[in-house]
Amino acid sequence: RQGMPSWSLQLPVLVTYLTDVPADWALGLSAAKHGYPLVLVGHGRRWSSFTGRLPGLSRAVQIIDALAVGGKHAHILAVDGADTAVINSAASAMPAIRAAQAHGAAESTVLVNAECNSAPGCYISMYARDKLHQACLQKSPACFVNAGAILGTGVALTRTWHAVERHAAAGKGREHSDDQFGLHQLYLSQRATNLSVRVDSSSSVFLSLRQCVRARIGRSFHTHPHPSTPIHTHPHPS
Repeated sequence: RQGMPSWSLQLPVLVTYLTDVPADWALGLSAAKHGYPLVLVGHGRRWSSFTGRLPGLSRAVQIIDALAVGGKHAHILAVDGADTAVINSAASAMPAIRAAQAHGAAESTVLVNAECNSAPGCYISMYARDKLHQACLQKSPACFVNAGAILGTGVALTRTWHAVERHAAAGKGREHSDDQFGLHQLYLSQRATNLSVRVDSSSSVFLSLRQCVRARIGRSFHTHPHPSTPIHTHPHPS
């Protein structure tokens, strides 16, 4: 630990992968404004597939966890760098983040952003057979997983990412090596693993800004964020 950078790990730490950072970078500016430590991975490198980004992300969260005091795990928010912004202070968001991480084992549980649509394809028929998803739909229209924002410990994130990578490698066409596709597959098969992928359908930590439309009855729905919802994302347009 000697000579390593330090920050208050009582606060959540943002991690993102981005090769080029614009001057008006929404995530960087909003993280600075609201007091979030931000770890940028991949700056100056050539953009690559999820498999190519995984080693850098895994190493980053490993280091963050190593900086945690007293053997405790850090609260890590892994988010897309290009379409995410922070809207609440790190301190005010901590109760919701702690509550979200209180469910399940720290080494195997993640909370993922929820959205009303699936991408890169339509997976409604696959989700129709999933009891967790169907139960979620009774409470919220936002019940599909979104890989653009995930909360977990360094260990849980790394294990989840590697499982996502394995599923993504089996994808065909545009689904091949797509982390979004891989996360869908992991979520739907998690009962056969020792991982727990929870969907933030109540927008306690993450809020997708795309409007929810339920085509069957032609009505629009908006998720109602908790007052301390810290992270806003712009999800896939599917």
